[in-house]
Amino acid sequence: MRMILTGALVLCASLAAANGPGLYTLNQDASRALRENPRATSALIDRLPDEVTTVEVTGLSENGDWARILHLEGNAWMPLEALTAMDATGGPFETPLFCAGTEPFWPLKTQGDTLILEEMGAPAETFSDLTTMTSANAPTHHVAQSEGLTVLLRGAECSDGMSDRTYGLATDIILPRSDAGLLSGCCTLQSP
Repeated sequence: MRMILTGALVLCASLAAANGPGLYTLNQDASRALRENPRATSALIDRLPDEVTTVEVTGLSENGDWARILHLEGNAWMPLEALTAMDATGGPFETPLFCAGTEPFWPLKTQGDTLILEEMGAPAETFSDLTTMTSANAPTHHVAQSEGLTVLLRGAECSDGMSDRTYGLATDIILPRSDAGLLSGCCTLQSP
């Protein structure tokens, strides 16, 4: 399990290092203004609360100057210069991973060294003893396997189909013993 967490962290750290999706800290004295579009003249839609020090960037503007973040049931934009990518290579991954999909609705989350999957109408299942790997030619693609579960995680824009949010991580879950068989959804690094 720690390997999928580390894989997700490496995924986000490698993308963040290239100024892409991942966890970022808000720079001291940075503007907390959230914009509707990636322009300084765009409508102000909100302000990050003072207690918020970390945001999850899910994408960048075409010119790379603005960061898209998840905000309420949608997205907001803030200048990338207001943020610093978190260096995640120095230790274990401590930020939980939350994934979900719809039709049918299902959530998958990390808890300690395990993955917990809930399917509609079924008790939650816990999976541990995971084996993991990273793609040799696509370092933002990861897989974790346990008996009865395969989780594919990749850096990609993803929509949950129910909100206006654009996530930075997509997942596919293969459950050979399930009626669903293949579940697809989106992931976030911060608690929903």
